[in-house]
Amino acid sequence: MQTNCGSGKDFQVDNNGWVVWVGAGNSYQGRITKNLWQTYLPAGATGNPWAYKLYFGHPILDRPLAGTGRRRARAAAISLATRCLTSA
Repeated sequence: MQTNCGSGKDFQVDNNGWVVWVGAGNSYQGRITKNLWQTYLPAGATGNPWAYKLYFGHPILDRPLAGTGRRRARAAAISLATRCLTSA
């Protein structure tokens, strides 16, 4: 995923620090000017390592297993953002 992360690439870190899918050549800041709000990357599509749809600009969260708590999900999201930032 690191090769697809950074400015002008499929995945970017938004101004809140979340990793978001925006699609190649787009920016999380172009949501209104390019009318990208309803776009998504289908589950199982090339470039989507997750088993669910990724909607434009929505944070990508690694959901915890039942009973493991919210800290694990937050830690996973921070780890994902760190890996994305270090690849840019």
